[in-house]
Amino acid sequence: GSSITGGFFWRTSRDEDITENLTDRFVEEEVESRTFREQEETEDDNSYQVSFNYRNKFDDEGHLLTADVQYSRDSEDQEAVIEERITFPTDDLLALENVSAKEDQNEWLIQADYVRPMEDAQFEAGFRSNLEETITDYRLDSLDQASGDFVVNKALTNIFTYNENVHAAYAQYGNKLGKFSFLTGLRLEYTQLKGDVETEYDLEDLEELLGPDVDLNFDKRYLGLFPTVNLIYELSENENVSLGYSRRINRPRGWFINPFPSRSSRTNIFQGNPDLDPAFSNAFDLGYLKRWRTLTLTSSVYYQRETGSFERVQEPTGITTPDGIEI
Repeated sequence: GSSITGGFFWRTSRDEDITENLTDRFVEEEVESRTFREQEETEDDNSYQVSFNYRNKFDDEGHLLTADVQYSRDSEDQEAVIEERITFPTDDLLALENVSAKEDQNEWLIQADYVRPMEDAQFEAGFRSNLEETITDYRLDSLDQASGDFVVNKALTNIFTYNENVHAAYAQYGNKLGKFSFLTGLRLEYTQLKGDVETEYDLEDLEELLGPDVDLNFDKRYLGLFPTVNLIYELSENENVSLGYSRRINRPRGWFINPFPSRSSRTNIFQGNPDLDPAFSNAFDLGYLKRWRTLTLTSSVYYQRETGSFERVQEPTGITTPDGIEI
């Protein structure tokens, strides 16, 4: 029989946080200076999801066709006021900033799966398309103490649009031959990572800020094959060993791609790298399973090696704040 179902999900939330930091700086055992930093932050989050599912059950043996279409939208609005002042040996305002960060994410998911059981065997095939767009609107206003007005920091104010589109088709086949069973599969995957930056900052100044080799507007495409092999040998009715292999992909998220610096304090800046490529890995696992009447033992050894991996690093910028603290 066939069926069509639909679903709707909606969520809203609001967070309010206050973070206070008190920092003492010493020369030998004497306090040289003391600073106080307060951040008041609010975040409004609204998201909803609409989904439709089609299911066609050909028989009671597991012969099945399913298809799904899903759209989701998530909107996050963050507003923060960051005040930092020196409280010893004087009482002076160091910085007062208003930070606005808005992120809108739209995502489409389209997929279909077909399952065909056979005697001691099973065949599966399908495809999946995941289209994701994230728009980050970041603005930083700093107080000009000389004039008393807030001034837009153009170096940190920008709109970054990031698209990650992934299309995949797969097929897998499994069979059992006596005490030996196997499941093999192959996935063909096409990935597009695309970024676009809107800013009022001068291009020459941007190269000085971000580096001359940073590509603000990029469109990268990758085509890859990802095999999977799982083997099981039954030593007895209640005991078996298994061996598995799979190739995997790890894509950088938009936060790691965005080249524009954003900061949570005067001395800590986060900056993404638009040159990041996906990382690929080969994973192996060897398992053993033994069942008794009231106890089951499962054990495994797992090994994975990733190439082209990326991680977060922390390093000095070579720049200091006006009061001499390293950024």
